[in-house]
Amino acid sequence: MATVEQKELLDEHLPYEVLMMRYAFETLRNPQPQLAWNAHLESFAVHVRNLVHFLRNKESNLNFKARDFIEDYQASEVKEIEGALSKLESQIRHLGKNRKTEPKDKVNPGRIDKLFKWTENGVERFLQQLPAELRDLYNEAKSRPTGGEITTPSASNHAISITTSTEQAVQRPMGSSVGIYRFLRGSEG
Repeated sequence: MATVEQKELLDEHLPYEVLMMRYAFETLRNPQPQLAWNAHLESFAVHVRNLVHFLRNKESNLNFKARDFIEDYQASEVKEIEGALSKLESQIRHLGKNRKTEPKDKVNPGRIDKLFKWTENGVERFLQQLPAELRDLYNEAKSRPTGGEITTPSASNHAISITTSTEQAVQRPMGSSVGIYRFLRGSEG
């Protein structure tokens, strides 16, 4: 029998992490200003890291692990992503002393693809191994980026709709700083 927390993870939180990883990945593939790309890379890093740690049964007891749902769950071979994951964690999440400046040493589209494919396959493998009563609780619809109305977010981690269409970004002054505004469907967002 699933706990309330397990039900919430399968219905809301795990699909959200997958949704945001997918959205950030798709957005990173579109031409955009460098600052927008950097922001989407940071989003991708947060969500892919959360999912990798979940699948690898990492982190503290405060966070769910795949083993909390499948007792003997083992992630597939992680050697293929260790280098990319290490670069991602050192570049994005920390102001570390070994943080790199050369593009060849940073997270790049090839490393992003590798992390995305491993994580996407890992989530699918996890869902296939879930017992049927738990698999039925996973809300697949919440994990798929779709087009939709542009809305005002009502809370963090509460995506009402997300589009993966190419967006045109322009810079405009915002007080004494410069803000980046997006124009979606011809209206200022």
